[in-house]
Amino acid sequence: MRENRKKLAVALTSPAYSNLLRCPMCTGSMQLRDGRSLVCSSKHSYDLSKHGYVHFLSRPVRTKYEKTLFEARKKVMDSGFFAPVLSHISESINGSWQDRTGPIRLLDAGCGEGSHLSVLQQQLSRNSDTAVLAAGLDISKEAIALASKNNGEAFWCVADLAYSPFADHSFDFIVNILSPSNYAEFQRLLADTGNVIKVFPGPDYLKELRSLLYNSTDSSHSTNLKRNVYDNLATIERFSEYFEVLGSRRLHYRFLLHQPLIEPFIAMTPLSWRMKESLVKQIKQRPTLEVTVDLTVIIGGRKTAVY
Repeated sequence: MRENRKKLAVALTSPAYSNLLRCPMCTGSMQLRDGRSLVCSSKHSYDLSKHGYVHFLSRPVRTKYEKTLFEARKKVMDSGFFAPVLSHISESINGSWQDRTGPIRLLDAGCGEGSHLSVLQQQLSRNSDTAVLAAGLDISKEAIALASKNNGEAFWCVADLAYSPFADHSFDFIVNILSPSNYAEFQRLLADTGNVIKVFPGPDYLKELRSLLYNSTDSSHSTNLKRNVYDNLATIERFSEYFEVLGSRRLHYRFLLHQPLIEPFIAMTPLSWRMKESLVKQIKQRPTLEVTVDLTVIIGGRKTAVY
């Protein structure tokens, strides 16, 4: 595991990282010290984990998203569950990077266990002659530990998106996939010609599980759940307040899950948290489970100032 830390330390001394980071507490620049810590001019220090990531949070954060959930999600994502979505994103990035030079600087904000960023990094590296500087940020230590274990070619950090450890205008592309956003911080981090790519669920997303959930609850609870159908309008309006919308595409397809993927699929979705245990057990025992993936990918850039 210490090899991962050594590899990260070497990367942090490369020119690509020279102006990438800043202290999340005081915004001062940071330097690598003794190959083990990042230290700013105000003496705030952040250790490099032996697993190959940096922990920037001043205190631990408790969430419902535990290690087992992220391990389950990786199994499902490795099966190609999001393949059409990630292919569309990488094609969009490649298309907008034509005739530009230098490495593609890519941030996955709310990266979880790193499955999406790892696929994008591989696809972009394979489909272009340009190097990819990939960074993943998440508030979950368990998620980032798993991400760094599976991909030592990206910069992974445990951090709060509201106080991210990156300098202004550090990234050409920021992806935000089914994760909370901080658009003000995205504006700060985005390069002048950069793009924010947000993915959010449509009304049919995992509708089969929602249907099972409705049918397993009493009528009043079911009515409340049905009101919780994904509504894209508010998301698009909020996104448009901060960025000029350059494109939007809805991806709608069916995905057939076979055993042994059904159990990790159920484990990875918060929808199952509200299901009766008897129903969860029943679903896990199915030989197959077909679900709908309904996602919208919206791409935005900096708004042009009007004088």
